[in-house]
Amino acid sequence: MKSLRGRETVRLDESGRLKIPAKFLEIIRENWGNEIYITSITGRYVWLFPIPVWEKTEDRLLNDSPFNPKASKFLDRVSYWGKSDEIDSKGRILIPPYLRKSALMDGEELIVLGKIDYLVVWNKDLFEKEILSEPFDENAFWEIIGRK
Repeated sequence: MKSLRGRETVRLDESGRLKIPAKFLEIIRENWGNEIYITSITGRYVWLFPIPVWEKTEDRLLNDSPFNPKASKFLDRVSYWGKSDEIDSKGRILIPPYLRKSALMDGEELIVLGKIDYLVVWNKDLFEKEILSEPFDENAFWEIIGRK
């Protein structure tokens, strides 16, 4: 399976649709089809999960922690922001108006980040401020992958 990796810069069209960059679209369609769960935890960005990937998350929550208060808070948030949709024939998906507004997306330059099996869409300026304000170094990387 190919991974969603890297970044692309985009803008929403006048109807609030995101044209999924070709390099991501091909991988999504090949591996998971056209159904997408659009959501967020904070409303500052948008997650685009292929439905089969999202269903694995739901299964983990159901099997591991159905009564865990943190899992409940997570579900509250992803349900509040969430909406299922399908990628259209032109590779576009409608970002719901409430998420576009919250994430400051209308009329702005956006960045789409590949996160292995899902995408994250940010207002480019907000993301750059976020990434610069949170230090991350090579040692943290090696710690995450278990080599230090």
